[in-house]
Amino acid sequence: MVKIDFYGGVDEIGGNKILLSSNSTSIFLDFGMSFKKANDYFSEFLQPRKGNGIMDFVEMGLLPNINGIYRDDYLRHSGLNSTENRSVDGVLLSHAHMDHSAYIHHLRHDIPLFMTKDSQLILKVLEDTSAVSFGETLEYKKTFHLIEKKSLDGFKRLSGNDAKLERVVNIVEPYKNFEIGNFTIRSAPVDHSLPGASAFIIENNDETIVYTGDLRFHGRKPEITNKFVKEAKKSNPNIMISEGTRIDNPSTETEEDIEINAKNLISDFKGLVIVNFPVRDLDRLLTFYKVAKDTDRTLVVNLKQAYMLKLFSGRGYPELDDVEVYIPKRGWGLIGDNSFVCFDGQWLYSSDIDPSHKSYDYKKWEKEFIECGNAVNYIDIRENLKNTFSDVISLNLRN
Repeated sequence: MVKIDFYGGVDEIGGNKILLSSNSTSIFLDFGMSFKKANDYFSEFLQPRKGNGIMDFVEMGLLPNINGIYRDDYLRHSGLNSTENRSVDGVLLSHAHMDHSAYIHHLRHDIPLFMTKDSQLILKVLEDTSAVSFGETLEYKKTFHLIEKKSLDGFKRLSGNDAKLERVVNIVEPYKNFEIGNFTIRSAPVDHSLPGASAFIIENNDETIVYTGDLRFHGRKPEITNKFVKEAKKSNPNIMISEGTRIDNPSTETEEDIEINAKNLISDFKGLVIVNFPVRDLDRLLTFYKVAKDTDRTLVVNLKQAYMLKLFSGRGYPELDDVEVYIPKRGWGLIGDNSFVCFDGQWLYSSDIDPSHKSYDYKKWEKEFIECGNAVNYIDIRENLKNTFSDVISLNLRN
């Protein structure tokens, strides 16, 4: 018999942390952040304290108080003991939205993660392009560790590559069985507002559990969600765990509807069109790429989207060469032909300065896009307003 404990995701949107236990095996279905609970205690300028490890999260009820699942560096720093062995055998990640994945950061590095390749890529984008506390998911950086100095006259913090541990990430293939202890599991791709979403069909002795994760039928790939429904029915489940934020909504605007409406709205408009949508929603990016192409415009993406398109090359989305990449001014403001800087009493145009200096203000992952052939800046957009389709929103087309 399978025991099911819900530590999030009930009577709320997201925050899923669902523990399945049977005999000596236990697995989590997702390990995400509850936005509602987090917003009850924290805000933009008031966040959990890194120096308290997991304690702020546990005290506020954001993390369950379970032995054997949390990282030992946070526990030891808080004066708590860690167990030698993990108490959970794996985490099945349905998709990479924060309300399903964010708190994986707090888990031991030896708890295996199971996810699709696209989910792994999305998490890598988040990890590489964000600079927030408690931000690493795929990577585990040992914190609060000291090592003796080479001079033997004291200690210093462990940092760099010496502090890094790779989590065990297992890439799951559609409808191929894999095992965690006495659970036999299949990943079932479903359509959602970011790539890589998966439901799971989980079998254990005479019981079958279907976990839908987040899914939709109105996106660009309804056929994969429909296939999951058929496969789930064939598995004859005893239990279904499902999300349903709009389960009682009889009609929903499809991604194709949004493409048609957007095209109609801007086809006769001659100025700059500015659009905003979730940065990881590659289907929505594809929609506006198609709209831009059909209206003789150019889609301009931001640096994070450019990095994501680079990682998703060859996976059915626009290639980097198909779009232009907006490079914002940073620091010295050397991006743009008309920008200038004072050097030794002389005003110099940025075009007179060694190109390598332009990259100093940018993060490592951003630098490769600065001098690429399809990079644009504020001057390019200002001088070519009527043909540009930016990625930032004034169209009310959120769905």
